Amino acid sequence: MQLMIRILAADTGKIVKATLGISPEKHSRHDVTPRRYAHTEGTTEISGVPGTSAPVHVENPLVGIVLPTGQEQDVLNLEGKQVR
Repeated sequence: MQLMIRILAADTGKIVKATLGISPEKHSRHDVTPRRYAHTEGTTEISGVPGTSAPVHVENPLVGIVLPTGQEQDVLNLEGKQVR
């Protein structure tokens, strides 16, 4: 089962849609509201983050320049030194 959620990107004011896997509804005789749980186990990796998890598919609504300056890398002159 899949669930689509909407996330507000506060820096741009745009809505980002993400889809993740969820477990079927779980009921007990004491539950008034059905509960769903996001999948947490999987083989998806993010560079620099330890471990693996279930995938989350994120739609990128940004069109055009994604980086603020439009460059992959900028060179700044700080106190007479070039900093990348």
